Amino acid sequence: MATRLILLILIFINMNYVVFADEKNFEILDKKNNYAKISILDKITSKKQTVDIQIKKKFKIQNFEIFVDRCIKDYRKGYLETLAHVQIKDTNIKSKNIVYIFNNWMFTSYPSLNSFDHPNFDIWLEKCS
Repeated sequence: MATRLILLILIFINMNYVVFADEKNFEILDKKNNYAKISILDKITSKKQTVDIQIKKKFKIQNFEIFVDRCIKDYRKGYLETLAHVQIKDTNIKSKNIVYIFNNWMFTSYPSLNSFDHPNFDIWLEKCS
């Protein structure tokens, strides 16, 4: 009975160590002094524009309203993986049924995983700071 109790305590301590060790390996950027660098490619004119968007603040460019909710810098895979929760709204669409044309996570290392599909524009995440 005592060995089972000691074994359970050791497992509990090990699980807590693993959980708290992982918290140091990623950083959540959700303050107003953090920025997300977003690139916007106009497919018609072939012009690329890179903008710094403040976290938790709406940014208007052309007919889009871009809102970055939070960014995460993740070091757990052995390299820096940056992801951001991005919401994009087309201000030309006045329908009450369509709120956002994009509401998902964007990844820097896998830009095609959750890509923004639009006939005239490509928008992707460059980095967060």
